[in-house]
Amino acid sequence: MNISRTPNFAAMPKGMAKKLAAMVRTGRTSPALAERATEELVPFSALAARLRREGASSEQLDELGGKVAGIFRNIESKEPSPGSDS
Repeated sequence: MNISRTPNFAAMPKGMAKKLAAMVRTGRTSPALAERATEELVPFSALAARLRREGASSEQLDELGGKVAGIFRNIESKEPSPGSDS
């Protein structure tokens, strides 16, 4: 997949957006993978906010954090394909 535009991180919490932008800028991931991660991460931010409001246990929040960390690890471990926009 070739993306000619910068991924839109506006719907994400600042911390996640900054991390993804830095990963693209430093070449640790491609814009295409960052865009895919953005789509996967946005629902997690809303879920985390809801869990905190409802008084979720630390185990529930840790599990959610582990899933988010897994998404970041997944896009970092994938090598951008030749000819991709990186």
